[in-house]
Amino acid sequence: VYMARCHTDLTVRTLMDQVSMLPETPSSRVSRSNVATILLIEIVHESSFEHLRDHTPLLLHLAIVGMDHDDENYAEYCSHLLINLLQTMVLKVRADEEEFSKLSAACSKATLVIQFLESRDAQDTWRDGDEIAAPGTGRTPPAELQWAIDCIVDGMARAVPDLRLRWSNLALQYPLMDRREDIVTRSHQIFRFLRHEIQLQHARQLLFSSHAYCH
Repeated sequence: VYMARCHTDLTVRTLMDQVSMLPETPSSRVSRSNVATILLIEIVHESSFEHLRDHTPLLLHLAIVGMDHDDENYAEYCSHLLINLLQTMVLKVRADEEEFSKLSAACSKATLVIQFLESRDAQDTWRDGDEIAAPGTGRTPPAELQWAIDCIVDGMARAVPDLRLRWSNLALQYPLMDRREDIVTRSHQIFRFLRHEIQLQHARQLLFSSHAYCH
């Protein structure tokens, strides 16, 4: 653990190699990539945004998708991972006077999302098909996910300017690697909520992932 904290860049890259591996177990079990995700929680908290910038889209996607996991403890871990990402990528970033107002607005959005996540059980944060407004926010779970994604992308704009594009591409590619129904559904929902301009490659990836899921 001490060596990992002293060499955070190498540790992040090593763990991300494990995270990127395809799950070998059903959604109700914890795979080797799941364990790597859990190990990343503290590393992300103690790292800098420079070390995480290249991995941010995948980390965000894993965190949000992982909160649907059947294992309650793993779902909570993913919620903590998302919180730590917001703290490292937004709240710990320093800015000069010219950018202070922008950073202040980003910090406000990140803080709201963190408070929202801390107030919910991870597995109940955004349940599919629940159109009843949740207490406290007045939004339905899909609307809450849309709001959270908007806040995350806006908040991390300074650290990862092309986050919306990169995350959109990854959200369509991920179901090609993991064809479980819950993963495909949530990934496509995230892509839709990112609201990036749909290009020909996106339509092709949607067709491929839908075909892979049906077969």
